[in-house]
Amino acid sequence: MVGGAKSDTKKAQIVRNVMDALYTRAVAAHLHEKGKGPGKAKAGLQKICKVIEAEYFAETRKTVKLSSSTLCQLANGRMPKSQSNALKGWLLPTKVDIVINYAIEVASHGFPLSHRWLREYVNSICRA
Repeated sequence: MVGGAKSDTKKAQIVRNVMDALYTRAVAAHLHEKGKGPGKAKAGLQKICKVIEAEYFAETRKTVKLSSSTLCQLANGRMPKSQSNALKGWLLPTKVDIVINYAIEVASHGFPLSHRWLREYVNSICRA
């Protein structure tokens, strides 16, 4: 990224990673609450979401909104969307980084890759 500017796609990826990490914390908190013995007060899903949101705000001064229904689905074993989409990809994450770095390097020399050349480069990586 020239000058530190980030594409909208990269910004969305960063937000998704933050949300995944927050939901992971929330699932751990939920499992901790479920493990409490009988007769002890247990925080519900909405309360856990509010606590994680407040902790994140205290750490970063940025607000987020967690969904209790998403937390429930994740706590019941559903895979986060980012992980599900990653499994659908053709390349491993390390190979994706190689392709991105190559495209940036070629473009920085004044020769941006066309779709055809990019496809050929990716196919050569897949065959290797």
